Amino acid sequence: MKANTIHALALATTFISIVKQIPSTKSKVLALKPNNQTQKPKEPRTFLSSTSQPKCETFWTLPKCDIKKKYMRIILLLCLSVRFFSVTSYAEEKKWAITGILAENYPMSWLHPSEYVLEDGYLYKGASHHIGQIYVHLGSVKIPADLLDKTVVAYGTLEKDLNQIIVRGEKAPANTEKKIASGEVQPMEQIRSDWVATETGFSIGRSTKRKLEDVWFLRVNRVEEFKGFTFARKDGQSQASFTNSFDHDLKDVKIVAHYESEGKPSPAYETLFSGPVAKGQTVSKVIPAATIDIEKRKYHLQSVQVKGRDENVMIMIDCKAWE
Repeated sequence: MKANTIHALALATTFISIVKQIPSTKSKVLALKPNNQTQKPKEPRTFLSSTSQPKCETFWTLPKCDIKKKYMRIILLLCLSVRFFSVTSYAEEKKWAITGILAENYPMSWLHPSEYVLEDGYLYKGASHHIGQIYVHLGSVKIPADLLDKTVVAYGTLEKDLNQIIVRGEKAPANTEKKIASGEVQPMEQIRSDWVATETGFSIGRSTKRKLEDVWFLRVNRVEEFKGFTFARKDGQSQASFTNSFDHDLKDVKIVAHYESEGKPSPAYETLFSGPVAKGQTVSKVIPAATIDIEKRKYHLQSVQVKGRDENVMIMIDCKAWE
């Protein structure tokens, strides 16, 4: 917000400077009014020599004899100012530190596919990993093998449009096309919408370039282990702890227990903590029960989630409560 305010003030200052350079139209209007006084005969037009022409000491003191060039430079400066401030602001908004469990993507995966068959019939390789619901593009960044399936902090720029990173491969095999079209990759009769990726929907493995335009991904600069989250089971009880190891306070953090019902799966959530977490502060919560009853249905603990978003920090930890 502070950066955007500075940009707005700077842009307003530029506008004021431009307005001051525009000649007043009042003088032109007055010149058109009839004048009863006898007009003086026009003097012969003379041309200034190169040595007598007024020189432009600064950008804003252009010679009055070159009004067209003056306006063109003003317009150019305005365009450059708008472009600079918008690009600077956008770049600042894209820098993120995303915390969650780093997991690998796989072909034909329901929720986080590593490749797609697009409308041209070719197979395209996408992001190789994900953290929570955000795809992770490592590029040339190498991560230690022991960080896989661990809670990490990934630093980078959050960008929209997965088409930027997909790589076209070979023509999709005929059996792959048939497998997707026939629904053979959907063995369950009922699939919830939160079980599949938004860019594929229920057509597992298939997408379009238009749908990929709406997908966000993190272009990673570096990945580090995050040691501020623990989940432990002891004597039939489970406990989750979160420590704010960032360099500033977090205004809104939630610790949530995620349950799923028996029979036809249905989710239920219980918020264990919701509020600010100061820098260096630790919040620990005991999950009250591994099984709960809701409307005569049993729900079993599936995962413990830590959620939060503050400034350029995004927390989306989803830790399984079972082995």
